Amino acid sequence: FTPPCDNVDVLVNTIGRPVPDYEVAVVKDDGTVAAVGEEGEIRVRGEFIMNGYWRRPEATAEALTEAGWLRTGDLARRRADGNLEIVGRLKEMFKSGGYNVYPLEVEQALERVASVAVAVVVPVPDPLYNEVGHAFVQPRVGKELSVEDLKRHCEGQLANYKIPKEFRIVKELPILPVGKVDRSAVKKMAVGAAV
Repeated sequence: FTPPCDNVDVLVNTIGRPVPDYEVAVVKDDGTVAAVGEEGEIRVRGEFIMNGYWRRPEATAEALTEAGWLRTGDLARRRADGNLEIVGRLKEMFKSGGYNVYPLEVEQALERVASVAVAVVVPVPDPLYNEVGHAFVQPRVGKELSVEDLKRHCEGQLANYKIPKEFRIVKELPILPVGKVDRSAVKKMAVGAAV
C-alpha cells in the first residue's frame, strides 16, 4: 500500500510497502532473502493465501513452498524506504550471454522516448548468447521513429547486454481481449523474423 501522503516518486515508481497483516519477502534464486536493492521474487505468506489448487497437487507444489509462501512470479527490488519496485515477471525474464534480462525494464526505457506509444521485448534464440531481445515498437499516432534513434536511446539507458539486438517498428501490436499486448503473438512474430 501507499498512503495518500507519500511523495510522487513512491506513487509512480513503486507498488508500495507491505501491510503488517501478512509477510512479504523478496527471495533470490538461491532461496535467500534479497538485500535492499537486490532483485528477487516476491513471496507472500498469511491467512489469506490459498491452500492450493483443486485436485492439482503438482500446480500447488509449484505455487507454494513447504513453509507456506506463495510464489507470485513477480520480480522486485526492496528499496531502503521499504517500498517495492517491480522489475518484471519471472516467466518473462531471459538470459542473454549469462545475464538476466527483464523485458519490463527494457520496455520502460523504450517507452521514455516521446514518440513511442508501446514497446514489447521478447527473447529469441541466439547461437552465441543463448537468447537475445527483439523489440517491437509502436509509434504514437502521427509520430515518426527510426531504429537508429531507438538504439541510441537504449545505449544511454541500458547495459549493453540488455539492448535488443533487433528493433521492429510496427503500426499496431497484437492485443488480447483484455486490452494487453499479446506477448505470445509478438514472440511468434519475432521467431518468424529470426528464422
